Amino acid sequence: MIAKKHDEFKEATDYLKEISQDEVMREIAFKREIFLRDWAARNKQSFNKGLEQGIEQGIEQGIEQEKIALVKNLLEMNVLSLEQISQAIGLSINEIKQLQNEK
Repeated sequence: MIAKKHDEFKEATDYLKEISQDEVMREIAFKREIFLRDWAARNKQSFNKGLEQGIEQGIEQGIEQEKIALVKNLLEMNVLSLEQISQAIGLSINEIKQLQNEK
């Protein structure tokens, strides 16, 4: 058995035997286990929420960058008016003018 070969496991086994005999200690151990499981579940939910928000934010930034690249290409082609580009892409005319000045 592992507990016989390793001191740490033997100590843990002895401790578990000791507290399993004491009703108060069993209750404390049980409540601690519940707390740790609840804490882990909350942290997992928080992590997942943060991950989802990060992915959503990344997608939004990607869309915005694609819009900017598209506007710059349309401005270079010089075939549409600023109003038409604004209507097609969804950026304001002022935003398009700013991009036009960045050239």
